[in-house]
Amino acid sequence: MKRIFILLMLFMFTTCLFPRADILIDDIPSQLPGKVYFYAGVRDFEKHYDRLLKSSFWDVFSESEMKKGMEQSRKGLRLNQELDKYENVLGFTFIENNFRNLLGNEVGIALYDFKDLQSVYVIKVDKQNKVKRFLLKNKGKLKEYSYKEITFYGFDEGDSDYTFGILFTDDYVFISNKIELIRDVIDVRSGVTTDSLKNNAEFNAGTSVIKDSYDGFAFFNLDECAGNRYFQRYWFPQNNPFFKTIDNELVIYNLDKKQIREHRYYTFKEPHNAKVPVKEIYNLIPNGIFSFSVKSFDSSSALVCSLFLGEEEVARGYNQSVGKDTPLGLWALELKQAKPEISEKDLGSVFGPSVAFINVVRFEKTLGEISSLLILERKDDRKAWDKLLKYLEKHYNKRHQLSNESLIKMKEKKKGEFRILYPDIPNRPEEFLPALIIGKNFYIFPANLSTGEYFLDILGKDSVSNILGKDPVSYTHLTL
Repeated sequence: MKRIFILLMLFMFTTCLFPRADILIDDIPSQLPGKVYFYAGVRDFEKHYDRLLKSSFWDVFSESEMKKGMEQSRKGLRLNQELDKYENVLGFTFIENNFRNLLGNEVGIALYDFKDLQSVYVIKVDKQNKVKRFLLKNKGKLKEYSYKEITFYGFDEGDSDYTFGILFTDDYVFISNKIELIRDVIDVRSGVTTDSLKNNAEFNAGTSVIKDSYDGFAFFNLDECAGNRYFQRYWFPQNNPFFKTIDNELVIYNLDKKQIREHRYYTFKEPHNAKVPVKEIYNLIPNGIFSFSVKSFDSSSALVCSLFLGEEEVARGYNQSVGKDTPLGLWALELKQAKPEISEKDLGSVFGPSVAFINVVRFEKTLGEISSLLILERKDDRKAWDKLLKYLEKHYNKRHQLSNESLIKMKEKKKGEFRILYPDIPNRPEEFLPALIIGKNFYIFPANLSTGEYFLDILGKDSVSNILGKDPVSYTHLTL
């Protein structure tokens, strides 16, 4: 699965690796068809690709369960199917050495259809044009085609779902898994149509929020995405209702030494006062951890809907990474029962709208292990909180109780200003017990007791609060 992971990296990581710029200097959007679902551009890609593979982040991530989960997800398997077509046409596999030949100092990728992942990958080439030389040497089943007196290479045997095209110009190479998109690129470049991405009104509206220097950006046309059934099926199966309120999303990246920071901005259909996460939540995030993401929902009920009813991708990832025996996992499972013992109102009474999702790396000898935590804003409704704790005790007794005499209770440890609660389950090592942490203004939900204690050990004065942006709707950070 090494080849698919390279492609996954292209979609998910390389959009984070940009050089500093003060204005939109990427010229690729002016040469692409305008109606896209997604566009991302990368400058100095080859240099950052090498840097990524040599980073400690990559060492840990490439051996992690998170990576394996990505490969086996519906997204990963779907991308793998499409990659089979590329390899069959070109006659070579996308192993690392071959993939390196398709890198350039400036690249862009635009997605036009989710069903077959129809996209255009653009590479700005240097004078040596190693990309062109490599592809002409390994052109496999590609044949010469002509369109508007311009020659390009393609594969088309009459199956509209299985075509391929490559266009070489003096400065760029355009690669697409849809031959018609290459013809569209030629129309844009030759001036036959002015319907380019650079002239797209939604693209311009989304990128208009860029006022200060940045390291890069990615654009998502979420209004179009929300109405696409393949997007709902493979990318956000629960059809998050949040998408119905916004037109597009812009993600701005900043690269600072070994840190990548990501800010997300939304263009809403109607006037919307977006909630900003309470700033105190950043004080609970140690600087230099593996990654974190912070956001605020419009209300506590919106948070409960997203985190506990399966409509939030991040929360599903958290529950999958820590198992279903954790407090959050158990509450989420109970809500979906025909006659649940707890309610959405109970959860909305104890949790505020701000949330942080954190990944920390714990090094055991020479191996690194990625563990997840979720931080939720705390509201003081003692009655609702006691009800939630009582349900946890009942579940743990039902599942793990050895006899009627050995009742399992929630035990407590104190660590500074924090209280750690965990069930005293017989015959289970304490470090692997499910746990939750109570702070003054926040609840912390670790993968297990050991992770919780480790997190509190590294939680000190050196927090990430000093790298706050200008109050974006959400904030994500990755340490290389």
